[in-house]
Amino acid sequence: MPESFTVGSVTVETGRKKFAPLTVGTMANGSRLLVPVHVLAGSKPGPKLCVVSTQHGDEIGGIDVARQIVTGLDPQEISGTLAVIPVANPLAFEAQSRWTTIDGGNLNRSWPGHRDLFVTDRIADIISREVLSKMEYVIDLHSGEPESCYAYSGIKIQETPGGRQETEDLELAMAFGTEIVVGTNRFGTPHSVLHYHLAQIGVRGFTVELGDSFVEKKLVRDATEVGVTGIKNIMKHVGMLDGEEKLPKRQVFVQPEITLQAANGGMMYPEVSMRDLGTVVPKGTLLGRIMSPYTFEEIDRITALFDETIILAVPSRKVRQHIGGYTFILSDWKNARWFNH
Repeated sequence: MPESFTVGSVTVETGRKKFAPLTVGTMANGSRLLVPVHVLAGSKPGPKLCVVSTQHGDEIGGIDVARQIVTGLDPQEISGTLAVIPVANPLAFEAQSRWTTIDGGNLNRSWPGHRDLFVTDRIADIISREVLSKMEYVIDLHSGEPESCYAYSGIKIQETPGGRQETEDLELAMAFGTEIVVGTNRFGTPHSVLHYHLAQIGVRGFTVELGDSFVEKKLVRDATEVGVTGIKNIMKHVGMLDGEEKLPKRQVFVQPEITLQAANGGMMYPEVSMRDLGTVVPKGTLLGRIMSPYTFEEIDRITALFDETIILAVPSRKVRQHIGGYTFILSDWKNARWFNH
């Protein structure tokens, strides 16, 4: 028999859809700090899946994906339970910031959190206790920041400590249906990211970097369509929805994921654009210049790392660049593995 699902003080009966916000606590101005959670309790038994969006308050691309999923799906047609968290860090979202305004915390560096520490830790703790720990699968949605406007359409899955990719996790990530799937090289550093926490509590999950999908420099799908189709694909793959998965004719798996971080700050002037996403360039290719906004001198250059470098993310325009800030996401094309459908 299908079971009801409880989040905090709200119980969602089978075949129903409810808004079940989690209360973190009371703010200094007297308002309640709430984490929004939507629950669709299916009419038939099945897996439990959670979609998490907007851990970083300036990465808002997943919110409309979450809206379309929640409003567009009928719990009567679902097997199992779907929980959707459209804004995981409301304080960061309010400030349009990557970090929590009160304590400067980064939610995706705070897992599993702690109920007695800073506000970011408390947000992570209540989400983990009340939602994530009850799940079998989690999809963590990220997207480009407004200032740097990354447009990367792909999935990151965690490597094992020995450096091998788990076959089941790769199969699950492929089922999401992006043209590119990326194996990250960040196992355990830092330990506090969400996908590492999920591995520790026995929940299968992956991170999606939402962006417009380009094939041969042509726009194929916008970021929202990528996300909505992908979540439905996963639900079909694990038996929560009927129907066939919508997959591209070809998918490619590459690794490692390398996020270049700037050694110097200033103004970043990209030499490549969104039209170059998914293209392969030789080692040393100029990707961007960092210029002084004061003297107008060139401070630094950012170049491709590998003999065959695939470009996975780019700033879409000139941006203010901080020391240590993200610039481009790359991978080694020599490691590419193709999958045909």
